[in-house]
Amino acid sequence: HPDSIQFLAELSPTESERVLAARLECAEVPVSPQLLQSWIQTSGAALRSAALIRLFHEKGMEAISSSLEEWIHSKDPTLSEAAVRVIGETEERRFWEELPRLAKTVPVAVAEVLSKNPDSSFSSLCIQFLIDERTYLPAREALIGMGKDAVDPLVQAIDLPLVMGRAIQVLGQVRERNARVALVHLLAHPDDEVRSHAARALSGVRGLRMAPIQEAIENEFHHAKQLRKEAVESEGVLHSEAEAEFNRAVERILILFSLLYPKKPFRRILLSWISSDKLQRGFALEALEGNLDAHWRERLLPVLDGSEIGSVEKREVDPWRDRLRKALAHPGTDDIIDEALRLKMSSLFERWRMRDLEALVLRMRESSPPASGGRIVLADGNPVHLASGILGHEDSS
Repeated sequence: HPDSIQFLAELSPTESERVLAARLECAEVPVSPQLLQSWIQTSGAALRSAALIRLFHEKGMEAISSSLEEWIHSKDPTLSEAAVRVIGETEERRFWEELPRLAKTVPVAVAEVLSKNPDSSFSSLCIQFLIDERTYLPAREALIGMGKDAVDPLVQAIDLPLVMGRAIQVLGQVRERNARVALVHLLAHPDDEVRSHAARALSGVRGLRMAPIQEAIENEFHHAKQLRKEAVESEGVLHSEAEAEFNRAVERILILFSLLYPKKPFRRILLSWISSDKLQRGFALEALEGNLDAHWRERLLPVLDGSEIGSVEKREVDPWRDRLRKALAHPGTDDIIDEALRLKMSSLFERWRMRDLEALVLRMRESSPPASGGRIVLADGNPVHLASGILGHEDSS
């Protein structure tokens, strides 16, 4: 609109850099070559990049190549960020190939550029970005934008503990048939955690084939029986882990029932069950009795209310719990589990699952310096109890 152009043209050169950068995006507003060069040479990242992009649109690639090359190889983060913003506006492959290296210095800028320009050749980089809260959202948008080309890299990412959960979550947001097929396939994965994330990612999806969902429910039922038996027969960490994993198995069963019968209130029943409140769980059991068919009512309810353990079908050994058993039986053979156990001994982490503590330990080891959000203080190699560390008490409750 002419009035808008006039307003932008009359802005003072002393306005904030964000305002001036926005002004440069309007090609109808003239800018003197001297002022443009001044901004390219001396401004912050936003205005520098906007000025070089303006020059690129006016004069072409040749006019900006030398400045862009200089910025790309600079050790100044301001110039690195400006370079990334300019690269996002070009189609020069040689400059795009610099993004993984620049991501080490300015990861947020790189993630934002990829979110606006999804390119499957950078799928691995985007998956790594899922770990960091600062880059998670733009990386997710980039992967979703890649569509079906992102599916295989996301499935392969389940072998990376720090990114597995978020990779499956993003997989559930890719609206492609091969993404749904991959998630259904993950319902049969030997790792409980993978199956939980896959079930949640499928929650609300319609039009799935019934046979694999029914098979998954059957497998989870036998798995839940096995976990209930383990919880009754074990003590200490093994007991608490088996109890927690039993509840997760029930959660998966209820999600899967909601996929089979979307008009029945299985999702509301799930909310009552996962509350862990005895009264709410009682409501959940009553609701299940009224909504399950006779076949599942007779089999599932006795397992849920603990009235029946019975014989348990021999199942494939869960790799995580098998590893935990070995680490508990032979201390010192698994550094990650040993460190997670030390954390669990403190009041701060006593309610955490060992799986989550393992992920925390891995995150602590990967972060150098530690990830933002606080540090865990150790006294003589052991975590400080929450009560004694924060409240100053000698004994923690």
